[in-house]
Amino acid sequence: MVNRVLLTGAGFTHNFGTPLADGMWSWIFNDGEVQKNKKIRNLFANSFDFERIYQNAHTDKYSEEDKNIIHLATLNAYRKIDTILKNNTNQGEMKRNFFKQLLINNFIEKNDSPVSFFTLNQDLFFERSRDYLVELGSRVKCPCVEKMPAINNINDLGIDIGSIDICDKSFKQNKIEYENTLAKGKDKIAISYIKLHGSQNWLENKGNNQVMVIGSGKQEKIQNNFLLKYYFELFEKEINKEHTRILIIGYGFRDNHINKTLINAVQKNDLKIHVISPEAPINFKNKLLTIKNGKLLFEALSGYYENKFAEIFSENRAACKTPAWEQIEQNFFNE
Repeated sequence: MVNRVLLTGAGFTHNFGTPLADGMWSWIFNDGEVQKNKKIRNLFANSFDFERIYQNAHTDKYSEEDKNIIHLATLNAYRKIDTILKNNTNQGEMKRNFFKQLLINNFIEKNDSPVSFFTLNQDLFFERSRDYLVELGSRVKCPCVEKMPAINNINDLGIDIGSIDICDKSFKQNKIEYENTLAKGKDKIAISYIKLHGSQNWLENKGNNQVMVIGSGKQEKIQNNFLLKYYFELFEKEINKEHTRILIIGYGFRDNHINKTLINAVQKNDLKIHVISPEAPINFKNKLLTIKNGKLLFEALSGYYENKFAEIFSENRAACKTPAWEQIEQNFFNE
């Protein structure tokens, strides 16, 4: 019995027009209020880790004015991402095939248990695309998060209205309810959508309106947040099940805590890794070899599909399959 898991990173939604980290930095740096403030402008000019700057901005060493400038510039950048995901129709066929061909026809139909879809992204790609999963209805769950933004309302963001609480009930009760439902199988939950690094519409601290997005110091941040800690436990548990294959899309293998967890699963339970990436295989291998024990990751590679995501999913692949898509079906989804 094969257990199949999906993991996506920033490079995944980049296929749908959103920026990578460098692009986010540029949007924030170019913000009019940031450019007017020499101190803040220099702060970004000397660090390209916009998430770390955002986190540090909520400490006492910043004035309220500085905090507000960084806060609003960052939120505006995330709003731009959400606008792209909501309004961009150019990738409609690619999105449709991703949900229908990959998630529904393969992950759901060929997994005996509910599908675990893990993401490192903090954008609302999945939430804004739930109309592609309409036949699954309530069987799509984001564990312990009971409210999701409305698909058709671009302004319905937790960061704007400040009313989306990640736990409307107690966390303990939400966790018990989710796990009880999960145990009942695919008839109750088809997809568990798990945002390992938080989400742009979740408020980490209602008192200071801080959005739950994490950058540097991710492992410590995860351990100090009850929801993210639980999500990471789910990730560890899922990829350590027997006969597990993980399909990775758009992850650059730059997060030590993710790499370490993958390596542990490879060593202990023979995790099989499949990767969709436009990067040349030799470059991919060389990148992994710079990671501690990265050689083990490469040795666990059971499928590498050197394609841009759009080259695989942009057309009706049921009628015209690319060689890469055929390989994914044969290698990853076979029994």
